[in-house]
Amino acid sequence: MPRRSNWTSRIVPIVMLVIVVLAGLSVSEVWSGDTPWRFWLTALVGGIVSLMISRSRLSDGVAVLLALGAGAIFASGITALYSGYLEGSLRHRLWEFPVPVFNALFGDDYSGDTRQMTAEFLLTLTIWLTAWIAMWMLIRVRTSALALIAPWVLLLANQFISERSDTGFLVSMVGLSVVLLVLARLENKESEWTRGGMPISESLFYRVLSIGLVLAIIASGAMMTAPQAWSQSVLEPLITNTVDRLNAVRDYAGSSFGMRESRSSGGSSSQFSSFSNDFSVGGHLQLSAQPEVLVQANTATAPYLVARNYDVYTGSGWSSSSSGYRDESGSVRQSPELRYSPNWEVALSQNVRNQRDPIQLQVTPLTSQGGILLSTDTYLMADVPAIVRMGWISVTDAPYAVTVGTLNQLPPDVQLLGNLLLQSQLAGEPSDWGPTATSPSLQGAINEEVDDLAKRGITVYWNASADGIVQTLYVTGRLPIFDDVEAVFQGAALDGDYRITGLTSTASPEQLAAASTDYPAWVTDRYLQTSDTVTDRTRELTREIVGEETNPYRQSVLIEQWLRNNITYDLEVGLPLKGQDLVDYLLFDYRYGYCEHYASAMTVMLRTLGIPARVVVGYSPGQRDAATGGFLYRQQNAHAWVEAFFPGYGWIPFEPTANRPLGEFTSEPATDTNVDTSEPNVTAEVDDTVPPLADVSTPDVLADNSSATPFPTEVTTDGVPPQVVDAGNNDRLSQLLIRGMMVAGGAALMMTGIWMAWNWSLRGLSPAASLMRRLQRVGGWAGIRPGTTSTPREYARRFEDRGPMVSEPVKRITKAYEIETYGPGAMRDQVLRDAQHAWRTLRTGLLRPRWRKRIK
Repeated sequence: MPRRSNWTSRIVPIVMLVIVVLAGLSVSEVWSGDTPWRFWLTALVGGIVSLMISRSRLSDGVAVLLALGAGAIFASGITALYSGYLEGSLRHRLWEFPVPVFNALFGDDYSGDTRQMTAEFLLTLTIWLTAWIAMWMLIRVRTSALALIAPWVLLLANQFISERSDTGFLVSMVGLSVVLLVLARLENKESEWTRGGMPISESLFYRVLSIGLVLAIIASGAMMTAPQAWSQSVLEPLITNTVDRLNAVRDYAGSSFGMRESRSSGGSSSQFSSFSNDFSVGGHLQLSAQPEVLVQANTATAPYLVARNYDVYTGSGWSSSSSGYRDESGSVRQSPELRYSPNWEVALSQNVRNQRDPIQLQVTPLTSQGGILLSTDTYLMADVPAIVRMGWISVTDAPYAVTVGTLNQLPPDVQLLGNLLLQSQLAGEPSDWGPTATSPSLQGAINEEVDDLAKRGITVYWNASADGIVQTLYVTGRLPIFDDVEAVFQGAALDGDYRITGLTSTASPEQLAAASTDYPAWVTDRYLQTSDTVTDRTRELTREIVGEETNPYRQSVLIEQWLRNNITYDLEVGLPLKGQDLVDYLLFDYRYGYCEHYASAMTVMLRTLGIPARVVVGYSPGQRDAATGGFLYRQQNAHAWVEAFFPGYGWIPFEPTANRPLGEFTSEPATDTNVDTSEPNVTAEVDDTVPPLADVSTPDVLADNSSATPFPTEVTTDGVPPQVVDAGNNDRLSQLLIRGMMVAGGAALMMTGIWMAWNWSLRGLSPAASLMRRLQRVGGWAGIRPGTTSTPREYARRFEDRGPMVSEPVKRITKAYEIETYGPGAMRDQVLRDAQHAWRTLRTGLLRPRWRKRIK
């Protein structure tokens, strides 16, 4: 049976491990991913591994290197396996993992999925390092107070960024910390008493543990019974003031270095002004006057600038469903994005082109904008490479009738193929796809188009009538919805301004009121979602506001007016109680808010009426800049508003925010501007080698192909259509270079950790004592360790058989230590300098193979 005095040394690390797991569990509670359990699992595994390494007989440097390497491997493995943004076997995921992470950190990949995966990796690694630091401080440094710092920092950081803090974590952490401190103090005393030969009572452990538990209960109870007002009146202003100062520093740094912080991270949502994949609504909003973009426009007034839109309401904020797209097999793929060359149009249908005028913007970024290209209303094209994120659908053998009248109703990806089939007499030999064309040139063009579709994951086949007229085209694969543009990102690093062409609505209220309610399936599937948190009284209030009105447009106007008249604009807005729906809180309990509150409420209310709507974020109109004649948009122009869908007219914006004037979405043509005010050619000429994806106008074919044989024509299919963005398209050399750079960066990080660990235990020591501690470390590597009763001089003699090249420097270091520790007077400077020179000689000699053999 072990001695009772040994129990303390066994219980203390277990309590520390529980504290580390508790900190990891707090991250799991805040994290919004599909597998939050992996964060507390990381804390548990990291704590156990760190405990074993810290208690091993490995030197400090080797232990640190081993712990950091294990953490990097574990974080990479668990992120690659469970992040959901990679597919394939674990080996394949690990091989592909470094590329998107590097691109998100240092490259020009601004897609939300790689950012999310990178945030998950960094958070996992942070939890591992938290466990390592805690165990290292407790076991090797033997300082329990410092060991608690890392878990407490992680816990408090999560509590601060969480939308609704849970005091249960704080109460538990306080109680466990008190128990740890008490037991750690007992362990230190027991060690001193054991070295001094003093007896230790077997009941001492139980008595001290009882005292620790009583103190823990008192401390935890004090936190539980502390009035909430104390926390709000004292801590919240203090934290808010600190954050405000940090934001001011961040804004200054951003303006100085031309950078903007992207607050898209894994576990916590950011504010709407960060334009990330999701954001939480509410809390203190502080936007500075920092200039963001300068815009020259062919309009007399400044337009709204669109950054992106959101479709999923979470009950406390908004997110994008496209970032979590899953195919039929359940594997998560990268967000649906297409890469466009300069001046390529998005193949918009007439359903969103009707009653719209083109607007050209020349945008000069003054900050990074998170890699987003700003547009106005409905995006059409840019004069720089662009990555367009849009909605997608998956189809399996979906049948489409192919006639002249239905050609433009085909998915844009297969319109060119449909055009070719219409012009062909399909009476040739059967193929894997269907009957072939009798014209060799047309059949060659069909073969090339089918092959190109297959490269994008789209397979097709068709049938024809007895006289060779195409009838039905069957399509399988993922098809982009070009009318559903969510965001536009930089396709390459920008070093200047760019030009955007957008389409702004000119539809009159009468036209919108006359629009049908025959919504496309992709609209109703994505933009009628409401959270389970939406309350019955929210639905009842919405019906009360619209009354007997049944027209979707007039219902939208009524809700817009009610919000402007009944919700007070205010930037100082609190958060609802835990579990309460945000819109319910705004409409019934608080009635104060800013733009994102107004936009959230109107969007949810419209959806409860069956009107498709979405939240849009970007910038409200800026001010005229006298120096350039353009419009200057500042960070304080960051704004959120609402768009509702009307068949035949597309997305129509609404402005429910009370502090913004109505009618700003309509812009008159400019009379004096530096931008060419002539109507832009929305079917602009492009490079012949990169034609648009599909011709959205009716192809030049026979007026009726129901019975006549189509006239064969030569069709040119040179060029490559917009390509699906794939993070794994880098060539092998680039991948190896990126992985090499990541390994080098990891090695630099590990070396930094080793240096910190090496020097940590030397803090506070005198110069001679520091040299002696270093000497003992070196001796430990060679198996020469000081005895419990040996003097410094006796320890130095143990180096004599290693040769004079080792023993002489050791003697000089020992001499300086003896004079400093036991000498009657002050040590002369020359003695210390000799000792320092001796250490440098000894350290340098250790790098030489011959000397290493001698010391062994």
